[in-house]
Amino acid sequence: MAAPIGLAEKSFRLRKFLLLSALIASLPEACFLGTELEAHRKAEEFLQAYMSKCGESSFSKEGFTIYEFRDVSIVLRGRELSKAEELNGLEYQSNGALEFTSRSADLIGKVCWSEWRSGNQYFNMDRKKGAWTISSPLQNDSPVDCAFAHKIAPCDK
Repeated sequence: MAAPIGLAEKSFRLRKFLLLSALIASLPEACFLGTELEAHRKAEEFLQAYMSKCGESSFSKEGFTIYEFRDVSIVLRGRELSKAEELNGLEYQSNGALEFTSRSADLIGKVCWSEWRSGNQYFNMDRKKGAWTISSPLQNDSPVDCAFAHKIAPCDK
């Protein structure tokens, strides 16, 4: 016959059981948070490829317009996937937004900066079978020369 379990041993086993239960319950959330961090890193890489960083500002060029951005932040809103999406290999999907303060300068006629405004740009991103895809209307025709951008004066009112 086995010896009776003492109160200290029962308490230890209960704590061990509760700790393991909490750890197992948090695994899906921990995996999701890891994916969110990876998604944020991928969005930052995309942003760096889109903009030229010059001091506290970032610049991009579309056609004959240069944009200056400050205080850029990335906001991701991951969503729960359906079973069908998971079976089809989708691992993550998010509607994202870049939030920023910006101004623009047209490169035709008098070249000067507009007034600052708050803005955002939306994008979608997903990871399917390990590959990340970002869909965005953002464009950058060519790198922006920081020295040139810093010489542009504000427009007269």
